[in-house]
Amino acid sequence: IVNNCLERGYAYKHIAILVRENKQGQKVAEYLRENHIPVVSPDSLILSRIPLIRFLIDILVYLCNPADKIAVSSIIYFLGLNKKQSSANAMNPTVIGDYFADEKPWDISPETLEFFHRREYLIRMPVYEVMEEVIRIFKLPETLDFKSMVYLQAFLDIVSRYSAENSLDFSSFLDWWEFNKDEYSLMVPETKPEVKIM
Repeated sequence: IVNNCLERGYAYKHIAILVRENKQGQKVAEYLRENHIPVVSPDSLILSRIPLIRFLIDILVYLCNPADKIAVSSIIYFLGLNKKQSSANAMNPTVIGDYFADEKPWDISPETLEFFHRREYLIRMPVYEVMEEVIRIFKLPETLDFKSMVYLQAFLDIVSRYSAENSLDFSSFLDWWEFNKDEYSLMVPETKPEVKIM
């Protein structure tokens, strides 16, 4: 159907696919992406579902509770997906397992080690400053694509607004985020050349 519309002179931005349920929308979006068709759906714009934002939340969870192995694993895994950021073995599940078992030296990037070693310093900072420091430590502007940078900026704006009006401690922010996270999404300009799923 999409190719038929393109052949008739329509652009991706003129095409919308209507679905009854979110599950259907996710399947349609997966299919379109597999066929190299740019697509945007409401789920793809919710900040809490973006891996980069989940990574930043995991950072705060780890800082609150360094014994949280799920947060530590998620941090390592996210960095392992970003090849520019980490060593070749960082995404390997055995590397994460070795870290927890203390059997072998942990083969991860210097940036990741710096972050884990600076925990005591970071926990004394306000939430927004921690986000800025994490961005610096992991050199995120050098490694993220434009779309991820847009998500990052939107999240920083949320953290900034929260910090200006509320408590600056991590656990209060995390509680607030858990309660409000699904309310925050990006708005897509109408000129964006992507098929919309609604």
